[in-house]
Amino acid sequence: MNPTRDIKQITSDGIEFENGVCVEAELKIVFPDWAAHPFLQGLPISDDRGFIVTDPKMRNPKNPNDLAAGDASALVVPKVELDHAPASRSGCWANRHGCLTTI
Repeated sequence: MNPTRDIKQITSDGIEFENGVCVEAELKIVFPDWAAHPFLQGLPISDDRGFIVTDPKMRNPKNPNDLAAGDASALVVPKVELDHAPASRSGCWANRHGCLTTI
């Protein structure tokens, strides 16, 4: 709807942006600017944005023993729910079915 970035404040009347633009709105839906952790960028299992490429079960297709947890997955960007793979459950699936490494 509005390509303006950098929200200054959200009020009951609308949204004010850092550049001075104001948009009146009763309902405000804000999606963060998702960015992958710099550690993931450039890995052979990551996409061009640095998120880990996965299937709906959060496994990397080329390396099925490599699992992505939560927001590290490229499956859903921006991170919103799909009918077959809710983003809120992705980390739980990875926790149950693979080894986790803390970065």
